[in-house]
Amino acid sequence: MEGGNPGTLVVPEKCHLFVDRYVVPGETDEICIAQIMEAAEQLGLSGKVDVRLKPRKSSYMQSFAVEEDHPLVKILQEEFYSVTGKDLPCAYDASVCDSNILAVSLGIPVVTFGPSGGNMHGDNEYGYAWQVKNCGEVYRRTVARLLSGEV
Repeated sequence: MEGGNPGTLVVPEKCHLFVDRYVVPGETDEICIAQIMEAAEQLGLSGKVDVRLKPRKSSYMQSFAVEEDHPLVKILQEEFYSVTGKDLPCAYDASVCDSNILAVSLGIPVVTFGPSGGNMHGDNEYGYAWQVKNCGEVYRRTVARLLSGEV
């Protein structure tokens, strides 16, 4: 915040707020900005709010979803169950990576699947050995089925 007096109850002249807004398939930058502007209007802040995207060197990636009944999803779930005896739920992955390019730009269905662990993409990142082993077997079986012509 800028302005006001630190340590006292004073309304500042200006406030800068950074909002990290995830989008779902079908939403665009324009839709998200319109939703924020509508919320500002409902709060009586019409004309007092400026919303813009944070400048980036690379373009923002679009979100995507693969239908839960897609053969890739079904086969992965079946092979996960055959290896672990557990169901593999479907969920959104609240991040972006190369899969966004493959799915959105190239139309290639993509799922994110891997072992659990800690310190993801950081120092001392690790995966649980038994999950790494299970994932390798799930990958092997899934790829074998996909290449068998079954799909």
